[in-house]
Amino acid sequence: MTDAVTSRFPIVGIGASAGGLAALEGFLHATSEPTAAAYVIVTHLSPDQHSLLPDLLGRVTSLPVAEIVDGLALQAGHIYVAPPAVYVSITE
Repeated sequence: MTDAVTSRFPIVGIGASAGGLAALEGFLHATSEPTAAAYVIVTHLSPDQHSLLPDLLGRVTSLPVAEIVDGLALQAGHIYVAPPAVYVSITE
């Protein structure tokens, strides 16, 4: 059984405009070491286009990068990217 207090970890929210790829890559390149936090990235993207952001960001970090899907359980040491035209809510 997991202790609820010790299984909690920081969740870092990062927002960027559509032109923020270079800044996101720079940040993630600097945070490629194992970390006790989960990173959630939300960008301004066209709702009509599929996002390549998880693949692009995965090239500059050793941390796992995934697109957020409904019901996903966040894990420390992972990067999560919000898909276009989706409202993201994180609940316990």
